[in-house]
Order: sequence, then C-alpha cells, then structure tokens
Amino acid sequence: MRLIVALLAFTTAAYAAQPSKCKIEESIRNQFLDFHNEKRKELAAGHVKNFRPAKNMYKLRWSCDLERSANNYIKFCGINVPLSGAYGAMRAQFKASKGYPRPELINTALNGWWKQVEKNHLDEYNRYPNHTRLFGVANIINSETTKIGCSYYVCPTNDNKEAVDILCLYDDVADIAGRYLYDTGSPCTKSEECTTYRKSTCETATGLCVRPEEKPDNGKNTMCQVRESGMTDKVRNTFLDVHNDLRSLVASGNAQDKLVDGGKGSAPQAAKMMKMEYNCDLEKMAAEYARKCIYKHSTDEYRGFTEKSLPAGENLYRVSILDADKVKAAEWATRAWFSELKEVGIGSENNLTRALWDRSKGNLKMQIGHYTQLAWGNTDKIGCSIQQCLGNIGDKRKQTLVVCHYQEIGNRVGKIVYEIGTPCSNCPSGYKCENNLCAKKSRS
Repeated sequence: MRLIVALLAFTTAAYAAQPSKCKIEESIRNQFLDFHNEKRKELAAGHVKNFRPAKNMYKLRWSCDLERSANNYIKFCGINVPLSGAYGAMRAQFKASKGYPRPELINTALNGWWKQVEKNHLDEYNRYPNHTRLFGVANIINSETTKIGCSYYVCPTNDNKEAVDILCLYDDVADIAGRYLYDTGSPCTKSEECTTYRKSTCETATGLCVRPEEKPDNGKNTMCQVRESGMTDKVRNTFLDVHNDLRSLVASGNAQDKLVDGGKGSAPQAAKMMKMEYNCDLEKMAAEYARKCIYKHSTDEYRGFTEKSLPAGENLYRVSILDADKVKAAEWATRAWFSELKEVGIGSENNLTRALWDRSKGNLKMQIGHYTQLAWGNTDKIGCSIQQCLGNIGDKRKQTLVVCHYQEIGNRVGKIVYEIGTPCSNCPSGYKCENNLCAKKSRS
C-alpha cells in the first residue's frame, strides 16, 4: 500500500484505439475497456450497493502505450517485476489447459477484481482505505484515471499445460492510503460539470466526463533554469493550472465547504482572487529545500523573512512512491491541499480565526492551512519542486516529496482568506477578469 501525507501550512462504449499501434485483438481490448466503463457508469449513477454516486467520473480510453508496457512486464512469465510509480496496476494469473486467448478467463479476472465491492465500502469522503481489500475496485473507479491498457501472455508450464498472465495498467495510481477516489455527486449532464481536467466534455448517454487527448511530457524545460530542480515545463504548468482552476472554483462560489450549510454549502464568492503566475525564484528556493528530503517545514528565515519583508508561504506533500510520475504528483498534491475545504472547512465568514487554525493541534486531520494558502486571495506567484528521495538523506525515507512556495504568504491568523463579493468586482487597476480571477492585462 502506498501512503500519502500532507503537512500543514507552510491525484461503456469503447474509445477507438489506434489499431496499428495496438497488438491485442479489438474484441479483447473492448472486453477490458467496456467492463471498466460500465462499472464507472454504474457507480456514477448510484447503482453500486454501499457506494455513493459520483460526479466528475471520467470515461476511460484505451492506450496502446500502456498495453505495450503491460506486455513488457508480464512476458517474464510469473516473475514479479517492480512496476513504475507512474502506473496503477491489476494482475491475475491462471493455469489451465491450452487454448488462448480465453475471453472467459479475462471475465474471471475482471469480475474477481470487482467482487471486492460486495463486502467492503469507502468512508464518507470516498477515500482509499488503510487496507488492500478494495485494491481492485479502487483502480476501476478512480475518477481521475482516464487511460487503460491491458495485455495477456501465455507461458509454458512443467506439466504440459499453459499459464496465462493478465495485467492492466492505468494512467493514475489509486492505491494511495487516504486518496480521494471520487467526489460524491451525480453523473454529468453537461460539459460545464466536468471540471477535473480542462476542456473536458460530458458524454450524456453515460453520464461520464471525457478528457481531451493530452500530450505527454516531452521533457521541455525553458520556463526556468533552476539547477537540479527536476522540473519540466509540463510539470510547472500542471501546478499552475490546477491551482488557478481551483482558485476559480472558489471565486465562483462553487467550492464545497464543510462548515457551510452542514457541508452542503459552498465557500463564498471572491471579489478579488488573483490569478497566479509561475515564479522561477520561488521554484529555486523550493528546489533547494526539496533536495534535503526532509518532510518538515523550512524556517521563515529560509523563505526570506526579514524585518522589512514577509517570508514566502509553503505547502508540503509526500507520497511513498519513490518514482512517482511528476505530473501526477503535482495534481495529487494540489488536490490534496484543496480537499481540506470540503473535509474540514472554514465557514461562510471566510476568516482564518485562531480557533480554526488551532483545531489541528490535537488532530492533524483538522488542518486547514494547505487550503487557505492555496486560496489566499492576494497570493499571485507560485514556484514548486518535486524531489524523488532515495532514503539515504534527510528523513531517510523512500518517497516523492513536493514543495511549493508562494508570494504573498497566506495563513495570517485573524485575516480573511479573500475578499468576499461578486467575482472580479474589486480587481486592481490594470487587471481583467479571466475565469473569475483577476489577471494582468497584456501589454500592448
């Protein structure tokens, strides 16, 4: 089981795969894919006993690249090969008489993975539990997963029979303790309800959201020249875009707050929520600290505190996957920080009172500072770094560590998180309204 931690204050119909790139027969591909999408559709509609209905549930498409990776792993015939931290994975092995492919064995594998729903359930926030009894189900229903690729491999045995190894890989990792697998809600009826990924659409026939095709990280690194930051432009833009998307959600008045209307209400609209820009100096500072591999907040002095200036804000996150995909880690961290609003809440007054801040002293699950820093209205700069720690320095943990620094700093006890009012009604001079955020006007 993988473990995630966030530290206070400072993730039916088949899509057409490209046959020329895929090796698995189309009928077998559709068997894997249709099963997954049908279960996702059933869950979203509330037709899975003991599981809540879901909003923002995404439809899976077939990935020939994941199929090829799956085949490369299982061709070793039963030998356990360590999987990359970029994948979610499910595996099944059968031994029987000759005659493959055997569609009924694939059905047996799929139904075996799904059978876990009969005796298990998720908590009120639909988080992955601290046990593995929902491992298979989690991979099938993880709402942020958008791609799947599976393969099978036939291996000889010593008793003149054959064994088949079946492996499915997913483009997101579900089995992280404490991770939100989906948000409770209703199947989509229009594209505006599909908000996890930009420019998503709603397939109304299934109630599933559809993510547009995403270009893979090509390693381009031109935005910042920071030594040993391990960052690419795609990772930087993922941090920036997800932060701004969530800030826009807050500003619009559509972000669920635990302390408003018994958890059914939303945080108030923001009259002045600044659009963030990426800052290379903040990344440099975050990278230097991340390389220490210490899951503990840096000092105010390290982050630039002087008699004349406030320090940068800081959010930390870690996951016990040594080689986690950095684009995914950026998404996991940002969404984990934001989840404090619906899980803990700040209330309609939008004031970071001492009582709210001190709730976490006896219970870290009551912390709110990640959210308040992310949503601090005047914060307009962010820079982040991701370090894959080998366990030989710092905390001596094998982990992927995320550090984000912010200007201006948030989390000022006794202050409002942001100014309440109609979105963009109090943007500074020289700014325009862009997706409910105050964005700098382009220079002509």
